[in-house]
Amino acid sequence: MTRLDRVEQTSARFTGPPLTPRTAVIWSVLRAELERRAGDRLTVLDVGGGTGGFAVPLAQAGHRVTVVDASPDALAALTRRAAESGVADRVRAVQGDGDALAGLVEPASVDLVLCHSVLEVVDDPAPVVAALVTALRPDGAASVLVAGQ
Repeated sequence: MTRLDRVEQTSARFTGPPLTPRTAVIWSVLRAELERRAGDRLTVLDVGGGTGGFAVPLAQAGHRVTVVDASPDALAALTRRAAESGVADRVRAVQGDGDALAGLVEPASVDLVLCHSVLEVVDDPAPVVAALVTALRPDGAASVLVAGQ
């Protein structure tokens, strides 16, 4: 079984609330990017990733994921979820918000950035987007979702 198959199975067995159309679309986009990078173990940055709805399945597929989130409660739930899923060694929780992202992530250190429903709640989206771009390696990709902007 390939890592991509594990992502497919994990997202298909989503154990949280029912899979929303929004989440299904995001997984579709992520699967396309993972297929493009098939065989690579990616370094993923999930900004505002909360309890790990994307991070844990990606870690189960063999990728290393850093979740940056402002909520200590969400990060505690992420840490528990990663441990229960056997991927605690591939998931790192960092408390911080999008406005401080530039100081939390090394430049050109990430293959894939996830930034879903974050830009609409930060004071100024431009520096956050610049930090996302700076964090990406040259062949990197970003999944950005903004509602109501």
